[in-house]
Amino acid sequence: MQFLSFSHDSLPESVSCGRFVAPAGWKHSSRLIDSYVLLLGVQGSIFISQDDINYELVPGQVLLLLPGRQHRGFQPSQRGASYYWCHFYIDKNSKWLDLADLFAVLHRYRSDRHNSSIYLPVFFSLSAPERIAIIFRQLIHAHMHNQHTPFQCNLCLASIGAEITEQVFLHFSQ
Repeated sequence: MQFLSFSHDSLPESVSCGRFVAPAGWKHSSRLIDSYVLLLGVQGSIFISQDDINYELVPGQVLLLLPGRQHRGFQPSQRGASYYWCHFYIDKNSKWLDLADLFAVLHRYRSDRHNSSIYLPVFFSLSAPERIAIIFRQLIHAHMHNQHTPFQCNLCLASIGAEITEQVFLHFSQ
């Protein structure tokens, strides 16, 4: 299992976001893009592969699509299947951790209760997806209305990352 890690001091740059609802027989097109994409399964199953690894995104799961990697649908989804999505960029100070690295972070966290980073898993089942869905709706609202600044959108995305991190920590601490 892999985790993208970046500091709370480096807000991710939210580029675009929304909620996609699949028509009957929809299959994600094949693409190679330069941004990260965070997906949260809402309803039904979405079938996406990244680097020839197949994922079935169901409600309550997150999937992180990586820049410069091909992703595509490998099977049609049923009508009504849906997910929240957000394209974003992060600065060059991000790094990748494996599960052993995350356990070392958790060990330090248990002793000092301080965490200054966000840890986004490539694929993960959340314990409380509704908390992230609420923030996703706030992010979409911020993107849709001109009264919100890009900074507010970036804060919403960082909040999503912080909530995912909290759920990852809780899961692996048990």
